[in-house]
Amino acid sequence: MTTCKATFLILLRQKVYLAVYLGFLVVMVLALSAGVLSSVETSRVTTYEPERPVVAIVDRDGDRASLSTSMREFLESTCDFDTLEDNRQAMEEAVASNYVDLIVIVPDGFADDMVAYLDGVAAGDMTESIDGNADGSASGSASGRAGGTSATGDAPQLETVTSYTSARGSLAELEVNDFLSLTRLEAVGAAAGTGNVATDGTADTAATGAKDGTSPSDSATSSVTLTTLADAAAGAVDASRADGTSPSIGVAYADDEDAGATGGTSETKAEASRQLSAESFAYPVKVASYPVFMVMAIVTAVVLKSFRQRDLRARLTIAPRREWLDNLGQWTVLVGFAMAVSVFVFGIVVVFCAVAGVPLGFLTAAPVAACWLAIFVYALASMTFGFLLSMINMNDSALNGVVNVVGLLLMFTSGTAFDASLMPDIMIAIGKCLPAWWYCRAIDAVMGIGSYAGSGDAGSGVANMGEWMASTGLVVLYAVAFLSCALAVDALHTRATTVGPSHFSQGQLESGKNRA
Repeated sequence: MTTCKATFLILLRQKVYLAVYLGFLVVMVLALSAGVLSSVETSRVTTYEPERPVVAIVDRDGDRASLSTSMREFLESTCDFDTLEDNRQAMEEAVASNYVDLIVIVPDGFADDMVAYLDGVAAGDMTESIDGNADGSASGSASGRAGGTSATGDAPQLETVTSYTSARGSLAELEVNDFLSLTRLEAVGAAAGTGNVATDGTADTAATGAKDGTSPSDSATSSVTLTTLADAAAGAVDASRADGTSPSIGVAYADDEDAGATGGTSETKAEASRQLSAESFAYPVKVASYPVFMVMAIVTAVVLKSFRQRDLRARLTIAPRREWLDNLGQWTVLVGFAMAVSVFVFGIVVVFCAVAGVPLGFLTAAPVAACWLAIFVYALASMTFGFLLSMINMNDSALNGVVNVVGLLLMFTSGTAFDASLMPDIMIAIGKCLPAWWYCRAIDAVMGIGSYAGSGDAGSGVANMGEWMASTGLVVLYAVAFLSCALAVDALHTRATTVGPSHFSQGQLESGKNRA
């Protein structure tokens, strides 16, 4: 009991190691896992949702014919909007810093130019094409409204500036062009449907003029006005919102009643969802092997090294007590500490996954017990490695260095830092010679992921019980190997050094004589 109490007090004095290796590292591991969980959560989405480009509309035409307002309504289903000042520096900084993906500039007089252009198209002097260009007279221009306003052969265009860092701005520019094309078609169609009103009271339509080859502009007033253009822009918005105009890309699953006819699609979907949940839960469990190894190895080495101080070991050796009882007391406290660490780490992982929104309905008693037992066995293997280090005479700085190097080696060769399929053969060969590799394989076997996906006995709750037992058994063998090496080193030290009066100072010997 005295030895257990002394071991426990020495353990509690290692506050720095507990705070750094058990507290800070666990938080760091969970922070690293958060990025992986977010990517896994994104993969659950069954509908393709492209990134929304950020568009800024700079209107220099005063929103005439409500073109800017209609354009914003046309783009709002696929784009986000921001505001910019109408000056060169603000626009250059916005594009250079990727603050916006597309800047649309509506030039002064754009609405009037568009009316003039559409007036010529409706009059039959030019024909509207798909890309917004017009084919007209030999001179390339057509007469517009009275007063000499002319429409060039090409439709008036907006000024656009796209970001160079991604294609989102270019895709948004295509949507702007779609809006202009739909607006022009709506305006021409409206003009052709309502007809031109002649000065003498006769009615003549643009369609009739196109059929008999005459030009209605000789006897008609303008067929397109700003009001017509505003109505056309609103019609383009309505057309874009109609069903089937902009279909989304989705993953279609069969209904439950049709699952049998489609080969069990619903069951496949449920299995895919369970697989994603298992991967989301297994990753932080595997990454937690790093702080578990660090805290168990360093704390065990420091605690047991305290009992190997020369004077203390000499007094314990000549004391009328059995040495194996002292060793049993020390190991009892350390095994209890390993159990507490495994419970703490596993509980933190479960809470973290629950807060992150990972569905944990697949976790039953069997996989929970198997995961915790795998962590506990790995903690015991780490503890025996710390026992081996305590048998070697080195100071605390060297001890920390060795534990950190070995810990990083375990993490990068076990498939925890990155997938084993990305590792070169030499790293895989090294990893298979270390316990962390088999610990990760045990977790994969429990969750039925990785190379164990779709195998094992689902009824037991553990995906592959046989592989889990084999991998966990190998971790136990590593613990036995570390323990055997530590005992061998201790035996060599004991044989080389005989504890006797020569180990005590002259003052201690005189003090012992006086007491006698």
